[in-house]
Amino acid sequence: MYRRILLAIDGGACAAIVLAHAIDLARASGAELRLLHVADDSDVFFEGSDGAHAAQAGNASTHGRHLLAAAAARCAEASVANTTRLLERPGNSGQVAAAIAAEADACNADLVVLGTHSRRSLGERLLGSVPHTLLTKTSRPVLLVRAD
Repeated sequence: MYRRILLAIDGGACAAIVLAHAIDLARASGAELRLLHVADDSDVFFEGSDGAHAAQAGNASTHGRHLLAAAAARCAEASVANTTRLLERPGNSGQVAAAIAAEADACNADLVVLGTHSRRSLGERLLGSVPHTLLTKTSRPVLLVRAD
């Protein structure tokens, strides 16, 4: 069914649930997971899933490398082939979504997976979420995973 699944992770509260769903899908279909983190240090007040603030984590790129390494380790434990990709600061939520869409095209993803609740700031929640914007930027299938 799927050969390449792009998983966009941001370290928010939903990240572990989204990763578990993507691993299950990849394992069931024999797909490779492309783990993507778009490093964005414009929101320095976000709190990651580990309770650490971005400033305490060093910077957005360092935090992103940590998230990707942890996700890749979980994939390896589940015997799911994976690659990682860190994209540097795109600017705002519209640009984050565009970066995810461009990566989906670049890796020829059969499916894009991401959570409905991210670590983004209140302003981005009011102006439009990354998942909503992504749906307008890509023609690829998108699976949104809720953490409720």
